[in-house]
Amino acid sequence: MRSEYTGRALLVAMLALLGLLSSNQFGRAGDSHVSNAIATFKCQWQLRDGETVDVELVPKGRGRYVIKFAKEGKIVTTIADPPVDLGAYPESLFQLDDGNLASLWNTGGPYFIFNVFADRNGKISRVLRTASKMSPEFAYRTSAAKTSASDKPLPDQLIIISEMKWVAQKTGDEGSQLKPVTATLYWWDRASGQYRYKVVPWKTRLEN
Repeated sequence: MRSEYTGRALLVAMLALLGLLSSNQFGRAGDSHVSNAIATFKCQWQLRDGETVDVELVPKGRGRYVIKFAKEGKIVTTIADPPVDLGAYPESLFQLDDGNLASLWNTGGPYFIFNVFADRNGKISRVLRTASKMSPEFAYRTSAAKTSASDKPLPDQLIIISEMKWVAQKTGDEGSQLKPVTATLYWWDRASGQYRYKVVPWKTRLEN
């Protein structure tokens, strides 16, 4: 994967607040309703086999939430999200272009928490959980690029998670600045039902 991707650094939290999160290919990210600083998110998750899953993120008190997944009006799975109380609050709940469902959380400054759920053989489970001090980015394969230089199929979407470090300033300014140094690229491997990944320098994240 060299330069076959176009980077769209989607600040998911900002788009969620503007109500712009949507997926033309796989479905839509739903409405959010905020009351007394407690958010409930709902969306419809369109599976690749055409089945629709109704998804609702429900507050359980004391900073805890659960995600309820329902098929044909019947709840099939309930998953705690985040799995532990980190003082986080939800930013968005939306469908990825790889067909999976994602939730984005903000811990109030230190970290964003990014979770992904997949339906594998009719069973819904969490398949990715990661965190960063920077909101995730997404890159999408250009329509003309189908394979890499080694003739391997390219994934339609990359999830880009940054690793931030304090970097000393090269100018005369004192102190250091928090900057992204490396990026972990995740892509969905449909055959194995899991995410593959590799770590690359931040500046070359769209060239690999």
